[in-house]
Amino acid sequence: MKNLKIRTKLLIGFLIPVLLMIVNVLVENTAMRGLKQAEDTEAYIESYLVVSGVLIAVSILIILVYAAFVIRTIRISVNELSSAAKDIALGKVDIKMVKHNNDEFGGLVDEYTKVIENIKYQADIAEEVANGNLTVQVTPK
Repeated sequence: MKNLKIRTKLLIGFLIPVLLMIVNVLVENTAMRGLKQAEDTEAYIESYLVVSGVLIAVSILIILVYAAFVIRTIRISVNELSSAAKDIALGKVDIKMVKHNNDEFGGLVDEYTKVIENIKYQADIAEEVANGNLTVQVTPK
């Protein structure tokens, strides 16, 4: 799932409860048809409630696990970008950024890396000029 975009991950996250609700409704419809044919309606209702409860519990568990996964993905990427921004603001340019996913945040890491490389280049030019080398060729990016 590293190559999925964040919007796709969120869309899947919203579709999971809908699909699980559809499954629950289908099970309920099947149960209601079976209830009409059941000889022992109390036992049938009891088993239906157990199945329905298990489906609800499994649905909630799946939703929570998926939500935790998406939140973790976003949190890791945002922390990486935030840390880089703080370092750049302090004048640190020896930053190694790690691209965790090939999503929107991965693209943002790529752009941050370009910014950092440009700042390093400008710092090298400034250092050369400070050392007295006024013949340095500057190529704008």
